[in-house]
Amino acid sequence: EITSLRVIHTLAIYYWHFSGATAQVLAHPQGTQSVVFIVLLAVLANGVALILIARLVQITTPVFASLTTYLIPIVAVAWGLWDGESVQLAELIAMVVISLSVWLVNRESR
Repeated sequence: EITSLRVIHTLAIYYWHFSGATAQVLAHPQGTQSVVFIVLLAVLANGVALILIARLVQITTPVFASLTTYLIPIVAVAWGLWDGESVQLAELIAMVVISLSVWLVNRESR
């Protein structure tokens, strides 16, 4: 069975390789080290997040734990603003549309 996640990963890897990004990263003196750190961050952050969400579900209810989904964009935007990044109107609209979609799906399933 081919899952959509596997398809997305495969397409992303092909795109990254054939777009020339691989050559640019490998040409940079610290390119390989950067990719290794990005992979470590992704794996460790996801691992910690999975452990924390599992623990949160154990000590609370699944509904309360799912509310963390709504906090992720808020924390990400706040962190970006604190770091000096700007937020465009299109990005805010996209976040609102995604949040409303998640809310509608969760509301309809009850």
